[in-house]
Amino acid sequence: LEAVKKSGCDVCVVRCTTEAINENGDPVFRPQRKLDGFFSSEKMLRLHSLKEVGLYGCTLLIHRDIIEKCGGFDEGLRAVQDEDYWNSIFWNGYPFLSISDTLVKNRVHARQATNKYKDLFEREHYIMCERVRDRYLSAPEATVKLTEIFTYKQLKERRKQGARLLKKTLRDTSGFSLRREAGFVFYSLSGVIYTTAKRLYRKIVVKRHR
Repeated sequence: LEAVKKSGCDVCVVRCTTEAINENGDPVFRPQRKLDGFFSSEKMLRLHSLKEVGLYGCTLLIHRDIIEKCGGFDEGLRAVQDEDYWNSIFWNGYPFLSISDTLVKNRVHARQATNKYKDLFEREHYIMCERVRDRYLSAPEATVKLTEIFTYKQLKERRKQGARLLKKTLRDTSGFSLRREAGFVFYSLSGVIYTTAKRLYRKIVVKRHR
């Protein structure tokens, strides 16, 4: 609230930095950038999609006007309702105010939903990609950059079905783009590196701290 008052922003989303901990409350190293300042919805989506900053529900202070515009969470989605809601904020163009203070601890453990319900996550991620496609088709010129960035995110996370859907949609509607195709290749390769590093990190670092 103090950061909002100092910034003078009218309607925005405020986020902070998190610290990862294990079941015992011990810190677990997780690389991330500490950011201060205002960021457009497109810039924050890029930072979030490329894994430079996290967006967790407990770290966000969302202005009431944004909630009235975007509505509530989709209760039909059990695994990705949070990210689906952040997409609604991004596509409505609301800015983000980031403060670097670490105000939330995020517990990492084997029983969390991301580990227990992998198949559900995959199915609902595809539904989320379909919604991104529909948003893009309803206003292609205004949302093409957001859609490209979100496609890069799917490639980096190696979510092949969603990435295939969005790549085809972009190619069919806006034609060939060398810059975009280069991005597809780059994030496909970085996805292999990222997922391999993440797997090793969980085996070596996270398990060692349990």
